[in-house]
Formats: sequence, structure tokens, C-alpha cells
Amino acid sequence: KEVHEGKCYLTSNGHGSVLRVVNLITLRLERWDGKFCVEVGKWSLEEGVVQQTRAQLPGSKMRAGELALQALRRLTSKELSVLNPEVDGSAAVEVEEAASDSYGVPTRYVKTNFRARTSAPAAKDTCSIPAGAEGFEVFQDIELWDAHGDFLDNDKTSVYAWVTDAEFKHLAHSEMKGRRFMFLKEI
Repeated sequence: KEVHEGKCYLTSNGHGSVLRVVNLITLRLERWDGKFCVEVGKWSLEEGVVQQTRAQLPGSKMRAGELALQALRRLTSKELSVLNPEVDGSAAVEVEEAASDSYGVPTRYVKTNFRARTSAPAAKDTCSIPAGAEGFEVFQDIELWDAHGDFLDNDKTSVYAWVTDAEFKHLAHSEMKGRRFMFLKEI
């Protein structure tokens, strides 16, 4: 399916085995206080919960024939437009090989990493995990928000958090991937 949609391609690794290659972009978007934006889950309107994902920088797989800057514009115009990100300088490219979590095949990830800043105020609808929410202490005191500003009106949307480097390291290696939680809106 991904090959047909132009999100990856298959090649040989030189030893006769199949190698999946994925080109993607990531964005480290920082705000005025030094915290940066990470995706921590996906909101499901149907289920009324957030499916937690491994914390990661906002990003997107590049489509067939798409340049990295075009993929970045697509990401920032759809998911992060409310923050009006200002991209800093040039991008850095990194290549990593690992077995795909989804497909279990050797995969080469070619990441083009961008940096940006925002001076936009916080998202209009932020949420917090209430104190004492067993198992979710990792999210307490972290501001969570969705890309569209209203969890209740979107079927599937990314949920983001503003975090420090230390919080990101903790969330990125958290054993909580796949857990579900509900948001309580702040009044």
C-alpha cells in the first residue's frame, strides 16, 4: 500500500534482501521559553480517547516526487499552521537503518531535519492530565494540545505537547506507547 501511495520504495540491500526506504522530514519547532513541540498521540473521536504514540518530533513521510521543502510546507500548512512556524537556516540529513515497527522489514529512514521557531501564543484549547491519574504521571505539568484547536470536532488528529529536552527523552523512551487516555478540558 505504501509503495503504491508513493510513501516508500523497495530496493535490494546489496546482500540480496529487500530493503524498504522511507524519506521523511521532521521539524523541531521551539517556542519562546525553549520548549519544543512533540507529537505524543492520536485523538480518536469515535473512541473518545487518545492513543498514545512514542513521542516524536512532528514530521511526515515524503510523497513520490516531493522535495523536502514541499513536505515541510505541507506539514506546516496543515498540522501546525496555527503556530506560524519560521524555519531557521538549512536542514540536516540523517540516515538510520532499523526494522520497521509496522512491517518488520529492514528499513532505511532518510530524515531531513528542519528547525523552526514560533512566537505564536499557545494553542487556544490546551488540556492537562489531572493530578492522580494513575499511570499517566509522565504527562502531568505538560501542556497538551491538538493541531486543530478542538479535540471534539476532529475524527483523527495529532496530539502535541510542549516539552523540554529532558521530558522528550523520557517520553520518547516511555513504555506507555499504545496506552489510551482521555483528556479533561481546562475551563
